[in-house]
Amino acid sequence: TDSGERRVSRSEVSTLAAYLHTLRDHPVLSREEEHELAVRYVQTHERAPARKLITANLRLVVKIAQEYRRAHRNLLHLIQGGNVGLMDGSARWK
Repeated sequence: TDSGERRVSRSEVSTLAAYLHTLRDHPVLSREEEHELAVRYVQTHERAPARKLITANLRLVVKIAQEYRRAHRNLLHLIQGGNVGLMDGSARWK
């Protein structure tokens, strides 16, 4: 378009809708639950608490990506990068 905004394809919209739908399967954690999982992961290095922390924060990645959408214009790429960063950050807790 003339304003420089990128048009979003139907495929991208349906992919994003499907992804957002899958996020409903992951419960939001309370602050206490997050803290307990983080402490358990740091102490034991078990994958289960790390996985639960990551999946519980995927919605946060989407929210932050939406805030940067105008600057980047490709929401799916922003979400993908945020998810990789979330997983990479958890690997550094070891």
